[in-house]
Amino acid sequence: MSSTFSIQMERECMVRDELKPLAPLGGIAVSAGGILLTEIIGCSSCSMIVKNGKHDLLTKLVKDKMSVVLPGLGLVNVINDKSEVSIISLGKNHWCFRQMGKDPFVKNVKLLLADYAIFVDQSDSWVEIELRGLEVRKMLERWLPIDIHPDAFPVGAVSQTIMDHINVIVIRKETKKNGEECFLLLSQRSSAQAFLHI
Repeated sequence: MSSTFSIQMERECMVRDELKPLAPLGGIAVSAGGILLTEIIGCSSCSMIVKNGKHDLLTKLVKDKMSVVLPGLGLVNVINDKSEVSIISLGKNHWCFRQMGKDPFVKNVKLLLADYAIFVDQSDSWVEIELRGLEVRKMLERWLPIDIHPDAFPVGAVSQTIMDHINVIVIRKETKKNGEECFLLLSQRSSAQAFLHI
């Protein structure tokens, strides 16, 4: 009887509690050496892998219904600048839909394409860091084993690579007229603290 009572009490407690999302790095924003590091929070992401034999149908449906072409390997297509909706190519027949804010876009994509692809919500799986500044490329070149010069890695390019011992996705964002470059880095949430201290 006491066990039943404790379960009921536990349920009551759980109902009263409100879960609040926590940023992996607490929403950090720091500036040093002319480089601004900002944790990006409030982003939804969903991985999409094409079902066997459905690639052509999926590609056509995305183009017809969403007016966008699925990006080729190593590229990002921005669908909507306002809500920062983008499709990131992560491998053969593998993409990630990413968006800022509460817009139901990702949910709608899953409903639209459910017969052609498998989806996995990864919204809380990543820590995202934006690095911006005149010296940011020089700093990243010390850690990344890939060529991120704009001639080899232009705006919209993406690469899955390693940074020290941590897996990371690197995306080049816009470059300002003053030469300030911007990169978005994503890594597993479980590696957040190690990722920050590299």
